[in-house]
Amino acid sequence: TGVVPAELKAIMDKVAANPALKAYLPKITLPTVNGVTVNGRIGAIEAVEAIEAVQVEDACLVAAEAKFQEKKTQLDAAKAVEDGKVTTTYSTAVAALVADETSCKASVPAAMTAARAAIQAQIDKAYADLAPIKATLGDQLYTALYALVGIQAIGAFAGLPALEAASISACTATTTAKTTALRAARDADLAKVNTSYTAAIAAATAAKTKLVESCHNQGGGQ
Repeated sequence: TGVVPAELKAIMDKVAANPALKAYLPKITLPTVNGVTVNGRIGAIEAVEAIEAVQVEDACLVAAEAKFQEKKTQLDAAKAVEDGKVTTTYSTAVAALVADETSCKASVPAAMTAARAAIQAQIDKAYADLAPIKATLGDQLYTALYALVGIQAIGAFAGLPALEAASISACTATTTAKTTALRAARDADLAKVNTSYTAAIAAATAAKTKLVESCHNQGGGQ
């Protein structure tokens, strides 16, 4: 549970206060998310098709405006399609993160069980290694080493609950980080669509202007 009995805690406090012994205490490395590469980039979108050159022909101002509105309708539809692709890709990717986080959290208990078993195995081996050399070591040194193994065991087991909690939190933190990256990628791609759309509208407007000028040149406008 991570809660050390009072009599053992008193011993551990003394160990922690002694620089010579504190060095033997196990150090638990908690998981982090910082520095982990997040592959949350959404695939490149298809560029909105640039407006084709509008042929200047005999046309009045009404025809010029109609031509512009026709092209604008096409561009609006193309933009809506591209926006939909980006949004759908983002939503699909975010939905997958929920399952990933659930799986990540579900794997933590098993990992902690394995960690406890590994610690216990190390403790058992340490005690087993001490037993046959007890006579050679002498009572005083044997007792000191035996106690040191116990101190390390307590420190290792006591740190596992914090490691377990941090591991679960890391699953959530990873999801948050990936979601943030996906959102940034989505916004960047939507911005690309909008940039292409704006450029295409500008081209359509320029083409309309030429048509209007043509109308004026032919006496079709005032």
